Amino acid sequence: MLVSVVMAVYNGEKFLQKAIDSILAQSYQEIEVIVVNDGSIDTTKKILDQVEDERVRIIHLERNQGAANALNIAIDNAMGQWIAIHDADDISYSNRILEQVRFLKENPQLVAVGSFIDCIDENEKPIIDGDFKGLDRFINRKQSWKEISTEFYSACPLTHGTMVFSKKAFMKVGKYNTNLKITYDYELWTRLILVGPILKVPLKLYKYRVHSNSLTNKNLSLTIKESFYTSSKYIKESCYRNSKLRPTMVIFGPKQSALELSREAKEHLKIKKIISNHSKNYLKQLGEMVKEKKLSGVIVLSSYKHIRKTLRHLKGEGLKLNKNLFVFWLGRKD
Repeated sequence: MLVSVVMAVYNGEKFLQKAIDSILAQSYQEIEVIVVNDGSIDTTKKILDQVEDERVRIIHLERNQGAANALNIAIDNAMGQWIAIHDADDISYSNRILEQVRFLKENPQLVAVGSFIDCIDENEKPIIDGDFKGLDRFINRKQSWKEISTEFYSACPLTHGTMVFSKKAFMKVGKYNTNLKITYDYELWTRLILVGPILKVPLKLYKYRVHSNSLTNKNLSLTIKESFYTSSKYIKESCYRNSKLRPTMVIFGPKQSALELSREAKEHLKIKKIISNHSKNYLKQLGEMVKEKKLSGVIVLSSYKHIRKTLRHLKGEGLKLNKNLFVFWLGRKD
């Protein structure tokens, strides 16, 4: 079973060589490697041109067009029916592909499989503090199909570089969305999981590097905007796919963030009202509106100061989490 390992890289000189070395050191031998240099202006091209391995193909793009576009090009050129993603700043353990191929053979119904991770810093030391402390625990506890599919409503429980997926399914759902600069992976998984199940090998097979130059860290605002777009789209396509109309929602959260969500969600959801203050009487009214189908559901932002009692009251009114009650992750405090 040929596995095509694909990588997009832009100005990745600092960590690129170790990433490539970890791919070429895989114990599973039936691989090809396709690296797309997305218009880098550092020494990335020189590093790639020095790779001497017949399994590796390099594609140089003249200008930077984004990782989603570069990955689509790599996968278009892949000969394997299974695609393994590898990010240019991360490291795979030598048994990664072997364990994932074994898992896929044991679970032929899957369209994709990830793995557990270790989080490392720029010096390959474990992350023990800061905003990303505990990220590996979050990723590593979301394992079942149900856990993964429901977590998509609020955040992405999959690490991009760990994923192996069916090329056929990838083509069927329409490839990576090149309009997205950061959450193109998250948005792809929300489409793939509607085609078939996604699971994780319950082993740590990948070192995910957290560093200041990653796009997610450099542009948290854009990450949140694209996450809002992706989550709202997933709500429409998974919970209300049989409705021709946009679901009507009420948002609880800080005004600025709720307005931002409203703008990003407008293609998929109709936002009826934004609420920034707690009102027990209004929560009861919302419950009645959902029962009478005058309202599709409620979204609560994770930064909302009354989140716990709001969720408790709405559940008491009969709303069901991830059915008509959703919590959207917000990576900052307003």
